[in-house]
Amino acid sequence: TFQMGTPETEMCRREKEGPVHTVTISRGFFIQQTETTQGQWLRIMHSNPSHYRDGIRPVEFVSWYDCCLYCNRFSIKEGLVPCYYSDEEFTTIYDDENGNQGPVYWDQTANGYRLPTEAEWEYACRAGSTDAHYYSKPTLQCELIDLNLAPYAWHGGLLSTFRVGNRIPNRWNLYDILGNVSEWCWDWYDEEYYKISPDIDPVGPIVGDGRVVRGGNYYDHAGNVRCGHRLS
Repeated sequence: TFQMGTPETEMCRREKEGPVHTVTISRGFFIQQTETTQGQWLRIMHSNPSHYRDGIRPVEFVSWYDCCLYCNRFSIKEGLVPCYYSDEEFTTIYDDENGNQGPVYWDQTANGYRLPTEAEWEYACRAGSTDAHYYSKPTLQCELIDLNLAPYAWHGGLLSTFRVGNRIPNRWNLYDILGNVSEWCWDWYDEEYYKISPDIDPVGPIVGDGRVVRGGNYYDHAGNVRCGHRLS
């Protein structure tokens, strides 16, 4: 159980990041220690769409649908039950090469790889912290580079991505969960969702304006690279 969202007193806060609300995640989950690398993507998808090519850098230029497809193929490769399907009865595994074609349904009983929910992502990012970031130093800057944030997250108008795992991790040893590249979450995006979000295991609204993106990236200014910041 944790406090999700950004308090009104937080520097750089935006209205869509609140209100702060209590969320309980009732089921344990695993999350990878780094962002998905280009090398991992290449092994599963047999292609590398990234602009800044390097097997140890995070994969980029991937859509939300691409990520669902990657998760399913990774699951099948390792003998796990895929999470994503093209129908509500979970009879047709989602495997659309073209992307952006039709709905995607999540079988929450499956044990395969998947995107985190927005609540799971924020819980993992905060790692027990209630601050803007997962360390105790104050926020210094919203519009440019925050020197207190720099050792923890690539951000602030940088010209490329960077190899994963080279910034200081959070207290749960997760690297680059802020900065480097932004991360897709499962949820549809709705600016007002926090006002009606369930207290236990929220999975986002039924429909929304795009899908949730979290964490900020190498080019973002510091204000977008916070535990509570959210975009679609």
